[in-house]
Amino acid sequence: MIEFHIDCDNTGYCWFFECAYAIIRLKRHGHILMTFCTGYRNENIFKTETIWYGDKDTSYERDPKEMLEQAEEGLMASPGHRRNILNKWHKKVSLGIAYDEERLDLVQHFEGDYVDFSILPTILDSNLSMTGRATIGTIKNVTLYYDPLPQPLSPEQLGAPPYDNAYSLGEYVGVILSPPAPGYHYTDLSPNDVVATTWDIESDGLFSIKADVSLILNTGNGVYTVVLWVDIGGEYVGISNYSIFIN
Repeated sequence: MIEFHIDCDNTGYCWFFECAYAIIRLKRHGHILMTFCTGYRNENIFKTETIWYGDKDTSYERDPKEMLEQAEEGLMASPGHRRNILNKWHKKVSLGIAYDEERLDLVQHFEGDYVDFSILPTILDSNLSMTGRATIGTIKNVTLYYDPLPQPLSPEQLGAPPYDNAYSLGEYVGVILSPPAPGYHYTDLSPNDVVATTWDIESDGLFSIKADVSLILNTGNGVYTVVLWVDIGGEYVGISNYSIFIN
């Protein structure tokens, strides 16, 4: 069953509550760590518009329910958005709706809830560590993605490439691998393929992982998103999107 989270006011605006388990931590002394969602999230966005040919009829007003149906039909007609809606691993969806007399914007924000961190992912002295329990699947590896630190953007900039399209986890910058079994070793590792110094995985999903990610951090200050990957019957599923801001 998917949980729905939505709230609205009487001005034609609704908003979604992003990441119920969000945590924000700000540390002074020149180093900022900001952490957000612990589980994964995906998003769909759709907007309807009214295009006028000739003079605009100021008395015209569209039915918001009709625009909402148009938005959902448009999402279901798009293979990528449809696949996101029907993703069997989603457990929660939050909805954001804003509309006026001739336009409606719809946001669908999907979340999983398959990891419980007892120690949240932390980067300290170039070491990434995390402890917790995966409630589904078998942990296979951890990947890191990078984005530059956020900068103020004008409405004009937000409406132009590359900000006017879909977002992603960021630039892939490295993977943390489990240590090989005794007598074995990895071959042809790239510089950003990191073998964990601690990789304790229990059958009940409990885990403790630590790795030296100094080479990955050479990418520079920015936002590093940690994705914990599990194998569920042969299907790889990312169960965390945990972002660490390093300034």
